[in-house]
Amino acid sequence: MKNIIMALDRSIGKRKMYSLVIINEINLLQFNQKASWLKHISELPKRERASYLRKFPERYQYLKPLLHKVELTPFSAILPPLLKVQSIQ
Repeated sequence: MKNIIMALDRSIGKRKMYSLVIINEINLLQFNQKASWLKHISELPKRERASYLRKFPERYQYLKPLLHKVELTPFSAILPPLLKVQSIQ
């Protein structure tokens, strides 16, 4: 099994959301270089949020091939099965 990096986040706004991101350690340097634009929406000034959200889908397409798994859910009960990481090919 290769080394992986896993990030879990809980965001509380109008509704609670959970996100799980898994990346192979080999892709981490390249991901960090390509993801320098990535910010949490709560860190952005209100006047920049609409522009950021509009550009996000296109920019995310450049990061997607580097990620092993990405899950977004409002249900915390779904997380335990997702955390059972299978070996990465």
